[in-house]
Amino acid sequence: MVIGPVKGSVFFRDCDNCTIQVACQQFRCRDLINSTVLLYAANDPVIEASSNLKFGPFNVSYPRLGQQAAAAELNPDLNKWELVFDFTNKGEANYTVIPPAEWKTEALNLPDSDE
Repeated sequence: MVIGPVKGSVFFRDCDNCTIQVACQQFRCRDLINSTVLLYAANDPVIEASSNLKFGPFNVSYPRLGQQAAAAELNPDLNKWELVFDFTNKGEANYTVIPPAEWKTEALNLPDSDE
């Protein structure tokens, strides 16, 4: 699922085995399990009651992404995707960060694009 850019918050709840690619001001989730989150977040992402998550930077490119990000007031130089705050961390890791060697960009061709 690709979402973005969003000039506000996104909230995922009760999801399992998902790949989420999103650019937003704020990312929150609850009961997200066995999933990958590829994220641009202007604020620290928040997880709660979630487990076995993998986080990496937003990895999608497509024509007009820059214009849409500017309209959503997202600064590409200020991405806090890795600053995850885990409300339920009780000494166990509920998420990991995907190593940079595994980061890949996914280029999308949109049918209504002139580019």
